[in-house]
Amino acid sequence: MSKTLFFFLFSKTIDTYVNVIAYANEEFQIQRVVLIHILQSQDVKTALTNEEAEKIRLGILEQLEMLSQDQYIRFDQNANREDSRDLKISRDSRLYSRIRNEVSGYGVEHVNYSNLKHDLRRVFQANAGKNPQNYIVDFTTITKMPIFDILPICLALEVEQLYVFELRDPPTYDETSLFHHLRDNPKEFKDKNGQSITLERYSFTRITDRPTLQSGQKAFVPKSQLRYWVMFSSSVVLILILAIIVLGGLDSPVLSFMGLLSALIGIVSPLFPMLKT
Repeated sequence: MSKTLFFFLFSKTIDTYVNVIAYANEEFQIQRVVLIHILQSQDVKTALTNEEAEKIRLGILEQLEMLSQDQYIRFDQNANREDSRDLKISRDSRLYSRIRNEVSGYGVEHVNYSNLKHDLRRVFQANAGKNPQNYIVDFTTITKMPIFDILPICLALEVEQLYVFELRDPPTYDETSLFHHLRDNPKEFKDKNGQSITLERYSFTRITDRPTLQSGQKAFVPKSQLRYWVMFSSSVVLILILAIIVLGGLDSPVLSFMGLLSALIGIVSPLFPMLKT
């Protein structure tokens, strides 16, 4: 199944979303984009309104269309269109035409912060199936507090392709900050020994590859795994107890032992999956 790119809508900077779409299409051949809008609540004070989420969706589509025609729209900080102009510095209409022709979707999925895990599972599976390997999830615009909840939920849902797009230099908020220009114009400088070094002007980092997060993942146990382990072990013990009652009666010493064993399993079983390294 083809890859689907999921965005969390927190920023009003249109070009940020356009850059991620362009990179993800070139690198992963994504064929679908889904915009995830977390509804405003007391828990998410930085969330966008429904109207703002729709404005961003339309702005993304409009910018991609204009770039496919070698034109660029300048938006203000609230995603309002200011003006449009021809691209003067660098162009790649083929890239944006391919995105226009091959990438579909761009729908906005509204989720509740109070029911975040359930809603994210629904959004992921409805748009890209049940295999998390089909999900490319972008964290670029997520603000500080929500990421503390969104990240562990994605890990609990076994979503591992979590990415962040970053510029190495401060954004200029014009065509020089677009992906195709950054890609075609790497930064050159000299190190302390006078040797020339070429460095890309952007990075698209898979955050689940970071050593600190990987070590945390090893100790992370989804609740569903614990639940299934407890249900399985309890069912086995129950079957054994019933068999002993039938064969040996209620006074069987083996039955007393099984009662003790079942209690121990109930206490210790949640710890077994955590021993995996």
